[in-house]
Amino acid sequence: MKALDWRSLISIASRASEEEKRRLLLDGIYRVVENWQGPLPDLLEIFEPKKIECLLSYAVTDQEGDEKARIRFIKFVVDTGYRDQPKVGTDRQYVLHRTTPIHLVLRTKIDNWDATATNMVQLLFEIYNRFDFNYIDVGGFTHFQAACSIPNGHQLVKKLIQNGQNPNSLLLSALQYPKWAAKLLIRGADPTWLDADGSTALHTICRDNRLDSLKLFFKIVDEHRKSVQINVRDSLGNTPLHLAVKSGFLKSSEILLTRGADPNSANKEGSTPLHIICRDCRLDLLKLFFEIVDKHRKSVQVNVRDSLGNTPLHLAVKNGFLKSFEILLRRGADPNSANQEGSTPLHLIATATYSYKLVEIFFKIAKVIGKPVWVNVQDKEGNTPLHLAIRHGNKRTSGILLENGANPNLADKDGCTALHLISNTRRYEAMKQFFETIDKTQQTVQLDARDNKGWTPLHMTLHSGSKKKFLMLLKRGADPNVTNQDGQTLLSLALLKANTKMAENLLCVDADPNLADNKGWTPLHIICIKCNWFLKKFFEINAERQKTVEINAKTIDGRTPLNLLMNRKTKYEEASRYLEALGAELD
Repeated sequence: MKALDWRSLISIASRASEEEKRRLLLDGIYRVVENWQGPLPDLLEIFEPKKIECLLSYAVTDQEGDEKARIRFIKFVVDTGYRDQPKVGTDRQYVLHRTTPIHLVLRTKIDNWDATATNMVQLLFEIYNRFDFNYIDVGGFTHFQAACSIPNGHQLVKKLIQNGQNPNSLLLSALQYPKWAAKLLIRGADPTWLDADGSTALHTICRDNRLDSLKLFFKIVDEHRKSVQINVRDSLGNTPLHLAVKSGFLKSSEILLTRGADPNSANKEGSTPLHIICRDCRLDLLKLFFEIVDKHRKSVQVNVRDSLGNTPLHLAVKNGFLKSFEILLRRGADPNSANQEGSTPLHLIATATYSYKLVEIFFKIAKVIGKPVWVNVQDKEGNTPLHLAIRHGNKRTSGILLENGANPNLADKDGCTALHLISNTRRYEAMKQFFETIDKTQQTVQLDARDNKGWTPLHMTLHSGSKKKFLMLLKRGADPNVTNQDGQTLLSLALLKANTKMAENLLCVDADPNLADNKGWTPLHIICIKCNWFLKKFFEINAERQKTVEINAKTIDGRTPLNLLMNRKTKYEEASRYLEALGAELD
C-alpha cells in the first residue's frame, strides 16, 4: 500500500461531515493496516507528527470501532518505528503540558481498566518512550498515573522513576496507588514538597476528597517516619484543612484536626476554616468542628476577622445560617462586632429577605445567653439596622427593631431619619405600622427633622406623591410651613408641581399663603405661572380661614403676581382681571 492510498483516504473523508469523516477515515485506515503487505512505511514521509498523533487519538477514543482493529493500528505505528519527539516551546524549553493519546485512555479508563485499554497504554508507551518526561494534560493527569494505573505496569513505573523523574512530583500522581507511593517515599520523596501552585500532596488529597488516600497517606508517612507539615499553606494561603472544609468533607476535616491542624489558620483572604464553614452554611461540619477542637482541647478564635473585617458570625447571618447563630453566640461570638464597612451582624440581617425571622431568633438567643445587642450602631454610611430594614422594605423587621430599642431619630450621612426613608416611598402600610409601633413603645419621633437638603418627612411624602402618608404626617402634627434649603414651603412645592389637591390640603391645615422662598417667590407668584386656574380657589380658601393674601408681593427682581401674568406670551385675561379686581398692581 502506497502513500497515495493513505492520502486518498483523507481526501474521501474530507468531503463528509466531521463525525462521518472520522468514521470513514478510521475504517479506511483499519482496512489498510489489516491488508498491509510488504515493507512497513516511514510514516513521517506520509504524515506530519501532528497528524500521526491525531490518528492515534482517534483510535484510542473510537468506542464504536473493533477493539482488535484499534490495537492492530497502534501496533502498526509502533512497528513502523515511529517515535514521538518532545515538543520545544517558544522559550526553548520542552513542553510538558500536553495531551497525548495516553492521557485520553487514562481519562476514560482510570477506574475501569480492561485488556484493550491496558494493551493500548503499553503500546503507546513504546511510541511515547521518553521516560524522562512526565507529560501532564489540562485535567492534571500524567503519564506516571497511567503507568501506575494499568495492571502489570510496574516496569513502566520503574522506567519513569529511574529516568530522573523528581520523586516529589511523582508522589502527587501516586497517592492513590499505595505500593508506588510507598516506593517513592522510600526513594526520598518529600511529603511536604510544594508544586508550582504551592500545593503539597496533602493539599491535593483534601481538595479532591480522597478519604482513602488521606488515610493511606498518613499510614505511609507514619510507617516510613516522614514528617508532615499539617499546616503548610499553598499559594493562596490555604492549609489542607481550609480545602477540606471548603469542599465540605467531614471525615477529612476530622482526621486533619486530630493530626494537629490549626483551626485558626487564616489564608490570604483572612479566612479561617470557621469562616469557610459559616459562609457555606454547613451545620454538620460546624458541630463536628467544635466537637473535635473541644476533644483535643484547642481554642477557636470565633471573633477573628477576614480581610473585609467579617467574623464567622457575619458570614453566618449574611447567608441565613439560622442554626449556627446559637452555636457561635454560645461560643463567644460578639453580636456587635463591626466589619470594615461598619456593619454588625444585625446590619446584615436587616437587609435579608424574611429578615424578621432571623432578627427574632438573633435577639432571642442573645437575650438567653446574656449578650445585649446594640441596635443603634451606625455603619460608615450612617445607617442603623433600622435604616437598612426600611430601605429593603422589611417592615416587620423594622417593628421588631423598634420594639428592641431602635432609635427612630438617628440620621444617616445624608441626614435622613427612619421617617424620611418611609416617607420617600409610596408604601402607606409601612408608615402606618411604623407609627403603631412608635405608639406602642411610647417613643417620640421628630416629625420635622431635616436632612442635609433641608427636607423634612413631609417634603418626602410630597415628592413621592402619597396623599395618605402626607395627611397622616399632618394629622400627627408635622409643621406644614417648614422650608427647604431654597426657602420653599410645602405649599410652594405642591404648586410648582401643579398639585392643587395637595395645596388645598395644606391650606386647610394653616399653611402660610404668603411665605416667600429665597428668590422672593410666594405661592401666589407660582400659581400665576404654573396653575392660574387655581387662583380663585386659592383666595376663597384663604378667605374662609380668614387669611390675608399679599396680592402685590414682589420677587427679589421686583415682579408682582400680576406682572407675571401680563408678561406671558399667552395672556391669561380672565386671571389678570380677577387679580386687578382684588387690587393687584403691575409694579
